[in-house]
Amino acid sequence: MKNDKYQGLHIFAISFILCYISILGACTPAQNSNNFAAEDSTASEAIRKINAEITQKPDNPELYYRKARIYYNELKAEQAYSNIENALHLDSLNAIYHFHKGEILFALNKTKLSSKSFEKAVALNPDFYDAYIKLGELYLIVKEHKKSLACFSKAQEINPAEAKPYFYKGMNFKEVRDTANAIISFQRATEIDNSYFEPHLQLALLFAAKKDKLALQYFNAALKLNEFNPDALYARGLYLQEQGKFDEAVKDYRTLLSVNKDDYRAHYNIGFINFLNKKYPKAIENFSQTIMIYPEYTQAYYMRGLCHEAVGKQQEALNNYDYALQLDSTYIKAIEGKKRVGK
Repeated sequence: MKNDKYQGLHIFAISFILCYISILGACTPAQNSNNFAAEDSTASEAIRKINAEITQKPDNPELYYRKARIYYNELKAEQAYSNIENALHLDSLNAIYHFHKGEILFALNKTKLSSKSFEKAVALNPDFYDAYIKLGELYLIVKEHKKSLACFSKAQEINPAEAKPYFYKGMNFKEVRDTANAIISFQRATEIDNSYFEPHLQLALLFAAKKDKLALQYFNAALKLNEFNPDALYARGLYLQEQGKFDEAVKDYRTLLSVNKDDYRAHYNIGFINFLNKKYPKAIENFSQTIMIYPEYTQAYYMRGLCHEAVGKQQEALNNYDYALQLDSTYIKAIEGKKRVGK
C-alpha cells in the first residue's frame, strides 16, 4: 500500500510537471512579451493602437504582421524583426510573412538570411510576383546573375505586362557586358511603361558609351520624366561635353548644381570646359571649388596647376603638381608638369 501511495504521488507529480511544460509551450508571443511598457516609450500612435488590439487578440498573427509593417515603415528594423517572428510563430506557412521577414532582414544587412526568407515565400506561393522580384534584386546585388535572371524570367511568366522584370534583366545583362541583350530588355521595359525613368537612363548610358546619337534621345526622355535627376543631368552634360557642345553641357552642370551645390563632378567639368576655352581664372575657381568639396581629387590639383602654368604662375603650378603627387606619386602628368616648370 505504501508503495502504491508513493507511486500515485509520483504519477501525479509527473503529470503536473508535464502539464506545466505544455502550458509554457503553448504560450503565445503576446503572453511571453505582453509587457508593452518595456517597448520604446516614444512609440508611435500606430504602435500603441496595435498593442491594444494585440492585448485583446494575442493569438492573431495578422496583428503581429501589421505591427512589424509599422515598425518597418518607421525604419525600426530590429523591432520589426521581433514582431514578424511572432507572426511566424503563430503561422509559419504564410508566404507574405516570410516575404516581409526577407525585407526586414535585408534592411538589417543580412542578405543571406534575407534570400532564404524570399525563397521560402516563393516555395509556399509559386506565383508570388513580388517575392521573385525581391529575390532577383538580391541575387543581382551579390552578382549571382544566372539566379537573378531566372527569378525575373519567372516574374515575367507570372505578370508579363509588368516592365520591372525586363528592366532588371537588362541590369543583369549590362553587368555581364551583354550590351545587345541589355538594350533589348531596357527597350522592352520602356515599351511596356513609357513613364519608367530608369530604363530610359540606362539606354542613354549604353548608347552614349557606343557614341551613338540615340543617346541624346534617351537622355531627353529620361529628363522629361525626372528633370532634376542628378545622374541623368551629369551624364547628359558629359555626353554633350564629349560632343563639343560646351554651352549645353554647362547648362546641365549648372542645373545639377542647383540641385546639389556640392556635386564636385559638375564643378570639375565646368572647370575643364573653361580650361579648354582658355578662361583660366574661371577654371581655377572651378577647380578650387572641386578641391574644397573633394580634397582627395588628384586630377583637380593637376588641372589647377595647369591653369596656373598657362598664366605664368610657376610657383602656384608647382605647388599644385606637388599636391597631386602627394596623393598619387605615380601620376605621370603631374611629374611632367614639375619638369616643365623647371623644378
